Amino acid sequence: EDLQGRLDLDSVSGKVTGRQLKGDASVSVVSGRVSLRSCDFPALNLSTVSGRAEVETQFGGGPYKLSAVSGSLLLVVPEGSSCHVDASAVSGKFYTDLDIAHSSVSKRRWQVQIGEGGP
Repeated sequence: EDLQGRLDLDSVSGKVTGRQLKGDASVSVVSGRVSLRSCDFPALNLSTVSGRAEVETQFGGGPYKLSAVSGSLLLVVPEGSSCHVDASAVSGKFYTDLDIAHSSVSKRRWQVQIGEGGP
């Protein structure tokens, strides 16, 4: 809780939780659950095989890269954010309730620009 700097997190199984983390992040989940809340991630690379990953970040810049095989991913950014999101999944679907300025959507890949985009 309340850490600053680059985060590299790999989880094979079990539950990992974190709050108020700041800095670029790379998160990999094989199975199990990762929950990161009230964070400030300028950039994020998040992947899961069959686990569940939930990330809430206050900074909406991105880029955010998300991938899943049969797991689930949840990315929460503040309303009014401007960022790029690149998500892919072998099985699953994509959803956002934020305004999308530009998108490229296929069955397994979703690339969107939210608001003005990000760096």
